[in-house]
Amino acid sequence: MPLRLRPLKALLQTRTLCLPLHPRISNFHTSQAHSQPRIYDSVRSTGAFHTLLLAHTASSTPLITYWTTSYCPACRVVKPLLWRAVESSNGKIGLVEVELDAPGDIRELGLRYSIRKVPTVMVFVRGESVGEWRAEGGDERMKGKVLERFVEEVGREGSNKGWGSGGGGFWGSLFG
Repeated sequence: MPLRLRPLKALLQTRTLCLPLHPRISNFHTSQAHSQPRIYDSVRSTGAFHTLLLAHTASSTPLITYWTTSYCPACRVVKPLLWRAVESSNGKIGLVEVELDAPGDIRELGLRYSIRKVPTVMVFVRGESVGEWRAEGGDERMKGKVLERFVEEVGREGSNKGWGSGGGGFWGSLFG
């Protein structure tokens, strides 16, 4: 007797078809480039920092690091301004807070990157530090505008080859 296959339509009418779908898996797409900024949880170890830095180096996207401590009052003022600026940007960038007073080996990073004051915002492109910004005096509105311009420039220039060369753009106007 030959094997007889039932049509799919008939099979669907007689049986309930259950396909297990996990929401995280069904929403995962590799074909589209990531165009929105990514805001990460705080980094509290050198290993976590280096992993994040390597991931951004591999994807050629800039990483903005926000260096802070738990006892810094200026950090509490600047943080929401920076987060708001990054969230409203449309660039391919990452943002992470580095807690220098966390227990463990995180203080070594502060020494390595010469973080002498907090809050400090430092940008890494292709694994290299290409610039930094420190919150010095001034009113909150001015800091917010400077941070918006800073983040906008990071998003626009982050993948260009001229970053950190001291030429033009935002860095040239600040450090040139």
